[in-house]
Amino acid sequence: MATTCMVLGILSVCMLLACTPVTLILGPLSIFFGVQARKKQQSGIYSTSSKGMTLAGLLCGGISLGLFCLFALAFLLFNVLVK
Repeated sequence: MATTCMVLGILSVCMLLACTPVTLILGPLSIFFGVQARKKQQSGIYSTSSKGMTLAGLLCGGISLGLFCLFALAFLLFNVLVK
């Protein structure tokens, strides 16, 4: 799950840079898998050696989702204020 989280997080950032709304799908998926992986790491089901990958996926997914929302809000406000 940690690898999935990291891959989805990195893809989410790439899709954000490509200005595609796929970020709205990949970002939350990355966060979901990251939270699940962290729970399993803390309970001892998974080894803690993949903590870094989990953290990287959580951060990439969260940052890309947050930036997408900020860009969308700025775009909407700009269009309202210009008209």
